[in-house]
Amino acid sequence: MIERIKHRSKNTVELFAPAKVNLFLAVTGKREDGYHDLCTVLAKVSVGDTLEMKRRDKNGGVKLSCPGFEELETSDNLISQAVDKWFQQSGESWGVEISLKKKIPPMSGLGGGSSDAVSALLGMNELGDDSLPEDMLYHLASEIGSDCPSFLTRGFMFSRGEGRAGSFD
Repeated sequence: MIERIKHRSKNTVELFAPAKVNLFLAVTGKREDGYHDLCTVLAKVSVGDTLEMKRRDKNGGVKLSCPGFEELETSDNLISQAVDKWFQQSGESWGVEISLKKKIPPMSGLGGGSSDAVSALLGMNELGDDSLPEDMLYHLASEIGSDCPSFLTRGFMFSRGEGRAGSFD
């Protein structure tokens, strides 16, 4: 998996969430569920968001702040969804405060929300009493969004269909 941890202490972890660019993108058809079949080659870049996550040993779910982008501080945010899925899967029940520093413009097509969500999953694994295995992280990432699993790999990514992906370095 791609290395994301910038800083780690006992109850805090700071993670980098890289943007991605599509080097190639083709729409190959429309699916019965209303989505399109795609083929794409994408790459992560050195620009990205930063998440600072602090574990709180009281049951409290997720508290998300995003200075300058307060409209992102909701339970609909992919970060909140990722944390909820991690708690459901792990069975752990403590609180986490997340501060998101945005450098990837929202709705820009650069994968900021997806990358942030995957970084949150990785951060929860760092802060949790037990880590979820890599295959479970891929499963949770795919439930969050079709491009999310690509943020768990290094290098270029080839993806087709509903987001099933194979990476190549």
